[in-house]
Amino acid sequence: TRGTFVVTLSADKASETNMKAVDLLAEQINNHLTGKLSPPAFYMMFPYRDKIIPSTKFYRYNYLGVPKLNNVYTTDYVIEGDTMTLFLTMDESGGQLIYLESYAESAGKRIPLPPVFEFENGYGIAFEHPTHGLIIAGLARQKLVGVVGYKPETMERFVSMWVKGLQM
Repeated sequence: TRGTFVVTLSADKASETNMKAVDLLAEQINNHLTGKLSPPAFYMMFPYRDKIIPSTKFYRYNYLGVPKLNNVYTTDYVIEGDTMTLFLTMDESGGQLIYLESYAESAGKRIPLPPVFEFENGYGIAFEHPTHGLIIAGLARQKLVGVVGYKPETMERFVSMWVKGLQM
């Protein structure tokens, strides 16, 4: 990140040649962008404890393959040996949640929302994603927030406290 720009580069295969090309391209882009080197303020909303560094990412379009689930910030965590991804995006109207619910109905297996999650006005969803595991998401102060790869045995307290903290 530099100024108002967030640039994410990736390669289709993690070969040495591809990674050298990505590094070279990143260096060239970085040399041409102006502004202060700092992460977007959204990343301050994620917990620091148990974070996998560096794992912050920004998805401009179609996060998790969900049409119109856009402008999503993510960070990965390890909790008692299990990995998960926390995500958030602005959702002032609830539209992002509606896109996620629609996707869950058509592509996933919707399950009851665990009662430990205190989403704004009870607006939340839980479902099994075909490739990403259990996803729980809901509204928290005009943001859609959630977890990908949720395992209640190890993550319930960590994730529910994060959601509760975002409500304050």
